[in-house]
Amino acid sequence: MLAGLVVAMVLAGAALVAQAQREPIRIGLLNAMTGPLAVNGTEINEGIRLYWEDEMSGQVAGRPVRLLVEDEEGKADVGLTKVRKLVESDRVHLVLGPVSSAVAVAIRDYVHERTIPTIITQATANNLTAEKASPSVFRSAMSSYQQEAAGGWYVAAKLGHKRIAVVALDYVAGHEQADGFIKAFREGGGQSVEKVLMPLGAMDVAPYITRVQDKAPQLDAVVGILWGPSAPQWIKAWNEYGLKGKLPLLTLGETVNETYLRSVGDAAVGVVSWLSYSPVLDTGENKRFV
Repeated sequence: MLAGLVVAMVLAGAALVAQAQREPIRIGLLNAMTGPLAVNGTEINEGIRLYWEDEMSGQVAGRPVRLLVEDEEGKADVGLTKVRKLVESDRVHLVLGPVSSAVAVAIRDYVHERTIPTIITQATANNLTAEKASPSVFRSAMSSYQQEAAGGWYVAAKLGHKRIAVVALDYVAGHEQADGFIKAFREGGGQSVEKVLMPLGAMDVAPYITRVQDKAPQLDAVVGILWGPSAPQWIKAWNEYGLKGKLPLLTLGETVNETYLRSVGDAAVGVVSWLSYSPVLDTGENKRFV
C-alpha cells in the first residue's frame, strides 16, 4: 500500500517533467529516534528501510529511492523545524511520519500550505483526517478512535467487565485514545470508568499506580493505554505493588511491545492486549518481513 501511495503521489506531481523521470525520489522520514517515542520511531524507520531495500530493491516505477532521515524527538517545535529542512533544503518529494501526534498537528498547516504529500506513519490524532483533513495528508496507520474502539468494545461486550480504570498518557494521543476506548466500552455495556493520566515518558509511575490500587475494590479490571518508557515501568510496578493476580490488566499492544517485554520478563505474563499488528502473526509475508 505504501509503495502505491508513493508512486501515485510522486509521479502525479512530476509527470510533465522529463528530468524528474531520471532523478531519485527523495523521501523524508520524520520519526522520533530519541526521546520517549524513540522505540516506535526507530522501528518504523527500520521497517521502511527493509521494505524499500528488500521488497522494492531501492526503487519504485524505475526510479531510485533516497531516504533522508530526521529526528522529530516527539517535540512539536523540533518536528516543525525538521520538516522545513526536509522540504526547503533537501527538497523531498514527500514525507513519511511522524510518530508523535503533537508533531503531526504542528506540521499539518505547513505541509498543507506547501502541498507536500505526507503519509502519517503512526501519529493517531483524530482531527488530522477529520476536521483538519488536508488533500496533502494521508494515513497508513489508524486514528486514535479506530485503534481503541475495538479494545473498548471487546473489554465490555466480550470480557464482560463493567467497572474499569483507564491509565493513559497526558497529551493529545493519550487523551484521544483513552476517550475512544471509553466511548466504545460504554457502548459495549461498560458502566463506570476511573481515568488516570500520567506524563508522556514518566519513569516514576508510583503516584499513578497507587491511585489505581486505592480504587481496586471497586474495579473489575485495569486498562493501560501506554507506550514509551512508561509502559515497561507500569508492567513492573503492577507486579511489585501486588496487583498482578488480583485484577486483570488489559493493555494496548504497544504497552507490551516486544522491545519492552525483554526488560519486564515474567511480570508481563497474563496481560491481555490488542493491536492492529503483531510481529508473531503466522503468515508467510510477516515471517519474511520479521
